[in-house]
Amino acid sequence: MRRILLASLLAVMLVFWGCEKPGEEEKEVPTDGTSWEIIHTNQSVLPTLFAGYISSDGQRIFLFGDKGFFALSTDGGFTWTTDTVADMADSGYSIRCADFADENTGVIGGDMTIYRTTDGGATWTLVASQADFGEARVRKVKYVGNGKFYAIAGANFLRSTDYGATWEVVHIDYLDSTSYGLISFDFVDEDNGYMISSGPVNFVTTDGGLTWIPERTEMGFHGYDVDAADDGTYFVCGDTSKIVRRTFVPADSDSASSDSVLVWEEISISPTLTHPELYIFEAIKIEGDLGIAVGNDGLVAISTDGGETWQRTDAPGTYADFSYVALAGDYALAVGIDNIRADGFATVGTSNLSVWKGVSYGTKMELDDMVFIDEQTGFFVGKELSLFKTYDGGLTLYQRPLVAEHNVSVSGIDFGDDLHGVAVGSDGAIFTTSDGGETWSTVPEENISYDTDIDHLNKVRFVDPTTVYAVGTDIDGNGIFLRSSDAGENWEVIQTGYNVELLNLDFLSPTVGWIAGEMGTVLKTTDGGENWERLPTGTNAGLNAVDFIDENHGWACGSYVILKTTDGGQTWTSYPVEDNLFAMFHDIVFVDQNTGWIVGDFGYILHTVDGGETWYRQAAGMTESDLYAIYALDATHIWACGELGTILKLVP
Repeated sequence: MRRILLASLLAVMLVFWGCEKPGEEEKEVPTDGTSWEIIHTNQSVLPTLFAGYISSDGQRIFLFGDKGFFALSTDGGFTWTTDTVADMADSGYSIRCADFADENTGVIGGDMTIYRTTDGGATWTLVASQADFGEARVRKVKYVGNGKFYAIAGANFLRSTDYGATWEVVHIDYLDSTSYGLISFDFVDEDNGYMISSGPVNFVTTDGGLTWIPERTEMGFHGYDVDAADDGTYFVCGDTSKIVRRTFVPADSDSASSDSVLVWEEISISPTLTHPELYIFEAIKIEGDLGIAVGNDGLVAISTDGGETWQRTDAPGTYADFSYVALAGDYALAVGIDNIRADGFATVGTSNLSVWKGVSYGTKMELDDMVFIDEQTGFFVGKELSLFKTYDGGLTLYQRPLVAEHNVSVSGIDFGDDLHGVAVGSDGAIFTTSDGGETWSTVPEENISYDTDIDHLNKVRFVDPTTVYAVGTDIDGNGIFLRSSDAGENWEVIQTGYNVELLNLDFLSPTVGWIAGEMGTVLKTTDGGENWERLPTGTNAGLNAVDFIDENHGWACGSYVILKTTDGGQTWTSYPVEDNLFAMFHDIVFVDQNTGWIVGDFGYILHTVDGGETWYRQAAGMTESDLYAIYALDATHIWACGELGTILKLVP
């Protein structure tokens, strides 16, 4: 409703200030011919994903999803080619599972369909459909060796002995009198397998799935996936965040029988969940000593001893709902849905699954700050632990995991050189990187010297490769200034002496800098933050940003206000913007004494080429998304970002 009302008012209200007023001559507003283009929006994301595949070297990755969509990367997820399988997009069928025999030959299962490729995914051929196994969803497909692919759909076990070219349907008669269907299966080898259903009966085969023997289960919960260890033990995961192990143990020596006894054993997961009943393990995979189970709300558990023990991990740094996992060599691919940051979500783990990186691209998350290292490499941050890296100037964004106790909003980021960066956010969270932003570590609280809890940190700035400053507010409402001399590993917190929220900062050197904040606040230091002087701005408006081009010339912007100083902040000139309907300004940048930009609500980008004496609106109507940050690498490489994953780039 707000958007409709504002759009209607646009027809009758001025959107530029500096327009002619009664008794005044119209002031000419100089321009320079630059413009803007939108390079990323909330549509620049993967669709919903259900399945994936990763090669043992971690380079070849498939992602499969909604309406026949698939994406292929041959460089570990840095670049992607996308397509849809045959007519699945037209029929609305989705791809639910996949496996490959080698680089060229693979099989995917979906809604009432099985497709096969023999050219690495370039083309796909329909090899089985509802005419073969009925109106059922193919839930899982697996290559077991020697040209044999197995799959399940409804109450049918499907088997192929010619690399998926033709399929035999083995119907499970036992399920005919029930409403249960097959959920998952796995095989120890070509012959010996185990299959779970949605009911109280599972099934065992010793002849490659030609016949199945019912087995009453004692799992005690609803299973979602099963996977076999090398020794023939089966692991089942499911609701209430449980993992159980099905194995045989020797009979009691006092027993008259020498047969082994089937045992179901629940395996504890450490640390335990506070509310285990709220979580579901959707998929599990065991390969040698390495195991992984994934579930809803970012739930991931890792085993490094073949499933004997499991440790819950936050290393993937996401709250996505995982539904599928693939494991090959030392690499795992976890696939799911992230309804907050994107749609489809995928991440790759390695190094005993202790190191993860997001490989799905794009976001629909609000972007609150950014920094670029060069023309192609940059970073964007936002709410819900969002931190994204771009390798192509902002066209595609790849999430990088952050780990925190709470769902932190990341509001500021900066880099001191190509390798070292710092990001800050709510709850006083500080994250650092020393490898160019590929991995991030959380700064422990004991490394932040302050007696009072920090409520939030808003922005961070490097002034040289090792000296970095940040601003924010503690839980008592005191405006605080933080400084680090070791690229963000350790911090000293200084109270500025003002009980006001501090929102942004700019420094020309390690000693001289300014902070902007609420209630018209601009603070200045000449001794690296030891002491602060409050400058007379002449306004009580909240100031969201400040930018100085030298020790004399600076600008600030905020709620319906633009300020300029030519004497280092001792006096300020206000440029009223009452004629501008959407004058909530969030960030400002100048590249020289004349040329600058401001970004704000409703997609506003304002430009000046005369030092801020006059402004005009650029990119009018390109987007209605609020813009929160603008960054200038140099005079011609400038980006703006904001809500709904919106990124714009200057066209010089």
